[in-house]
Amino acid sequence: MFRKQCSACHRVEEHGFVVGPDLTALTNRDPQWMLSAILDPNREVDARYVSWSALSEDGRVVSGLVVEENAAMIRLRESGGKEHELLRDSIEQLRASDRSLMPEGLEKDMTTQEVSDLIAYVIHSIGTPAPMAADQPLPRQAHAIAPFLLDESQSIERRQQAIDQRPGMGPAILNLLALDLRADDLATQYKRIPWIWRVALAVGRRSDDGELHDALESGLPRSGDPLLDWQAVVIGGGLINGLTQIGQWPGDRIAAILDADPSLAPRWQQTLAMSAAMADDDAVKKGTRYDALRIVALDDPEKAIPHLKRYLGADVDGELQMGAVSGLADIDAPQIGALLIESLPGLTPRNRQLAIDGLLRNDIRRAALTAAFDKQPEILTDDEAKRLKHGKAASQ
Repeated sequence: MFRKQCSACHRVEEHGFVVGPDLTALTNRDPQWMLSAILDPNREVDARYVSWSALSEDGRVVSGLVVEENAAMIRLRESGGKEHELLRDSIEQLRASDRSLMPEGLEKDMTTQEVSDLIAYVIHSIGTPAPMAADQPLPRQAHAIAPFLLDESQSIERRQQAIDQRPGMGPAILNLLALDLRADDLATQYKRIPWIWRVALAVGRRSDDGELHDALESGLPRSGDPLLDWQAVVIGGGLINGLTQIGQWPGDRIAAILDADPSLAPRWQQTLAMSAAMADDDAVKKGTRYDALRIVALDDPEKAIPHLKRYLGADVDGELQMGAVSGLADIDAPQIGALLIESLPGLTPRNRQLAIDGLLRNDIRRAALTAAFDKQPEILTDDEAKRLKHGKAASQ
C-alpha cells in the first residue's frame, strides 16, 4: 500500500522517491497526526513543500517543488522524482499554489483497515515512535520549558505550544537556552538556534514592550563582546522578523524601546556595526547572514540602503537576497518603492513575492507600483496585478 500510494513522493526501506518530507526525520509519530496529514494535506502546508507551476514560452506547463534556483534557471521536481530544468528567459509565468504537493483524497482508494495498516507500517519502518505525552501537562515555568524545547522525543507541535502558552516568559526562556553558549562552540549554538529562533519570533509577534525590552537585553552583546550567531538570530530572525510579520515597522518599535531605556543604546549601536560585518562574512552560515541583514536595515538609511542594495542582484544567493529584500521593505523611506520595483526582474520567485508584499505596505509604495504598472504592465504577473488592485499582500 505504501508503494502504491506514497512512494511517488516519499522513500522508506529503499522504496520510493525523495520529493516530499523525509519520513525518517519526523519527530511527530503520533498515528492521529499522520491520519490528519493524509486526510487533509492542505491544513498546514510547509512552505518548503508548496507546489509551483511554470508556464513556458511554448505553452508547456510543469509543476512541482522548487529544488534549485539561481539567476539563470529554476528546477522543479514532480511526483515520481522527475525533474524539469527551465531557463528563466523561457518562463512566461511562475506562480506558487497555496496547496501542498501531496494530493487530497488518498484515502478514497483505501479501506479503513488499509489506512490503519499504512500508518502502522510507516511508524514501524522509520523507527521507534517518540513517547506519547499528549495527556501530560506542558511545562509552565521557564526552567522547565527550556530543556523541554531541546527534548527531541517531544513533537514540534507540543514544544511550540509550550512557547505560545506562556506569553511574557520568552526572555527568561532565551536566557536559559543561551546560558552556556560560547563563540568557539558553533555546533552547540546551531543545535539550539532553531528553538532560540522560535522563542524570539514569538516575542516579536506579541510585540509587548516589556518582552521586547528584556529580549533585547538578552540578545544584545555586552560592550566589547562579539556578536554571536545565536544573538543575530534572536534580534534579526526573531524580534525584527516577528514585528514585520504582524505589520509593524521594526525600526519604530526598537527605537521606542531604546528611548525608554537609553542604557541599551550603546549596545545597539555596537550590534548594528557588527551585524554589517557579519552579513558580509562568507564564513558565517547564510541563514545567520540573512538575520544580520535584517538588523542592518535598522541602521541609518544612508548606511543601510547601499549595504542592502549589494545583495539584490540576480547572481546573489537566494537566502541573502531575501535578507536584503526583507530588510529594505522594513525601511520606511520614500526611495524604497522605486528600489524594490527596479529589483523585481532579478529576484527569485519567493523574494519577488516578498518585494511585492513590501510594495503594498504603505500608500506611497503602492502608488509607485501602480504608476510603474500603468507605464509597463508586463512588470507584474496577473496575480500580482490583482494583489495590487486589491492592496493585498500574499501574507494576508
